[in-house]
Amino acid sequence: MTDYDPFNNAPNDAAIFYNGEVTITFNLNQARDTILLHKDSSILLNQTNVRLQNVATSNFITITHNYYAENVDLYQVKANSQLSTGSYKLSFSFLSETKLDGFFKSNYLEFGTSR
Repeated sequence: MTDYDPFNNAPNDAAIFYNGEVTITFNLNQARDTILLHKDSSILLNQTNVRLQNVATSNFITITHNYYAENVDLYQVKANSQLSTGSYKLSFSFLSETKLDGFFKSNYLEFGTSR
């Protein structure tokens, strides 16, 4: 595993792996027990670390199973009961690969420091 440094001039064919964690906040407009997300096959989810939380109550919802369908690039998270309408947070950690082909470098300010 190599830490990704966007300012390091790695060879174009070098595969760069990185770990990350993401939290997606979304509004559910219709009651349901299943959440579907588009996911690229290059992103490997830690499926034992998926968390679903109701924003209004801060309660975590039990997930009965989660599944990635490669043929359609969909990731499914199924709750143990119907989720009512409202705001939720879905969090998970992942491992991904980035090849530098077509990858771009940009600069931004963070707390007054150029990065």
